[in-house]
Amino acid sequence: MGGAAADWLVAGRGPEWTEPSLYSGRPGILLALHQAHAHFDDSAYGEVVQQGADALSEDLESIPGSSLYFGLTGVAFKPSGWPSSG
Repeated sequence: MGGAAADWLVAGRGPEWTEPSLYSGRPGILLALHQAHAHFDDSAYGEVVQQGADALSEDLESIPGSSLYFGLTGVAFKPSGWPSSG
């Protein structure tokens, strides 16, 4: 992902940011931004990832299903180095 694409993801917080889907929602966006943070070493991406991870942990009770792409398993998926809440 290029820096411009990562900037677009951060600036364009549309309705997909409230979707709990790894495939097309906040968890997938945060995964991409986590990779951008690691690649570009830009703390702004890391801050957005931490805020998003905190928001996801607050929403866990309201997420239906447990599938990887559209449920709790996708929210729970995190690569090594992902920030922990708390």
